[in-house]
Amino acid sequence: MSTSGVQILEKILIQLEHQTDELDTICTRLDTMKDIFNADKSSGNGTSGNPMPVSKHQDGTLVEFDATEIVTTFDDSGARKLFRIKGGQFSTYGLRVWDEVLQQFGYDPEDLDPGSTPFTERVVARVGVTGKQKVIGLAGGGS
Repeated sequence: MSTSGVQILEKILIQLEHQTDELDTICTRLDTMKDIFNADKSSGNGTSGNPMPVSKHQDGTLVEFDATEIVTTFDDSGARKLFRIKGGQFSTYGLRVWDEVLQQFGYDPEDLDPGSTPFTERVVARVGVTGKQKVIGLAGGGS
């Protein structure tokens, strides 16, 4: 394959990765909207698979859910690792989790390979605020 052909394919790959990130963001927002709607409708039956509102803040709602995995991907440039935690109502696309939170969970972000890593803990996430939806710690105040 010629150099220009490789460059075109690289550009296409970058665009596809960007579109995938945008779709992930949209799906996360839809998951969050569904979770907030379901939490408002239910009286909080305590089932562990569903996120239960913990409290409402100016910066969003805190919910708990049972995590099942950490998903490691890369940003558009392929240079920086990105992490999401899936589980409960966030099983489809997951919620973003930052490096420092993973370290609190006992994981070194540099050691996580792309793909899925099993992770079965109850976590707390801040949802309902565009651009700030993320897992922030273990449920029950553990770190």
